[in-house]
Amino acid sequence: LENAAAFGKTEIEFKAGEDSIPIQIDSIAPDLVMADISEMLMKWDDLTIEKQVGQGAFGKVYSAIYKGKRVAVKQIEVEANMKAEAYREFRREVALCAELQNPAIVALYGVCLDPWCLALEFMPHGDLYTFLKDKTNRITWKMRITMAQNIAEAIRFLHSFQPKIIHRDLKSPNCLMASIDPNAEYLVKVTDFGESRAVATSYTGRDRLHNPVWLAPEIMKKEQYTEKADVFSFGIIMWELVGREKPFDEYEIARSSFTYQLEDEIIGGLRPTIPKDKICPPAYVQLMESCWNSDPKARPQFEEICKQINRLRESLPTEMAESE
Repeated sequence: LENAAAFGKTEIEFKAGEDSIPIQIDSIAPDLVMADISEMLMKWDDLTIEKQVGQGAFGKVYSAIYKGKRVAVKQIEVEANMKAEAYREFRREVALCAELQNPAIVALYGVCLDPWCLALEFMPHGDLYTFLKDKTNRITWKMRITMAQNIAEAIRFLHSFQPKIIHRDLKSPNCLMASIDPNAEYLVKVTDFGESRAVATSYTGRDRLHNPVWLAPEIMKKEQYTEKADVFSFGIIMWELVGREKPFDEYEIARSSFTYQLEDEIIGGLRPTIPKDKICPPAYVQLMESCWNSDPKARPQFEEICKQINRLRESLPTEMAESE
């Protein structure tokens, strides 16, 4: 059934003796053709494609107009021999995104099955990683705190589900800029839940998580891990908000073509250092360091992280809030 749905079939032939009876897939397995979220299903012709704005291992991203609104269309492209497995992942991501209704998370507006694509909330200013690295962008401490608060709110929401949902691939390239207005409530929104997993207690397995820069040590060590893996990743992003470079690039080993060497150092306790020319609130540094603690149990929950960021925002002197 899953193979048939993956290749766009809506019915199968059921053999009963010498007779063949056509059966609609949605009548026996509605989830396979996403009939359970029929209100989100759309046709490719419903979209007015404007231009390609990105490309990744999964396929292409376009800007488009859907129901009078600009959206980002993430089109999934896979080889035929990988289609059944890819369709399973696609369905799982769609089902998850359809549930994740939160202002700090990029919204899903529609799903197309031919070709496979997601119509997502359009983020006009690119990703956080690129935004931070562009030194012409002025980023005040007020903005840094808002960005950290937005990301923490999104992951706190994920972890509030039962069972908890772990993002697993939390990193600045998966955080998109919703606004560049320093006074905006939401500057950043979290996206890309292709690697997310619902976990009752703990999870083992690295799957396609290859980049060690944002990855928790326990995942690298192939140990069981919990939602605290996301907390480690968040600690690294907190450093990025200050350092505005790729994490660990200050170390020569980060430029090695053998990523396992960097992994070994991170497992051993290597962390990015705060640039000497940056003045950081002590509470910010303390929170960051507690998040990237090697011991997952010593890391705070996102409920506590959100509280600490709020306290930091309230206690930040006006002069520092407006400074870089």
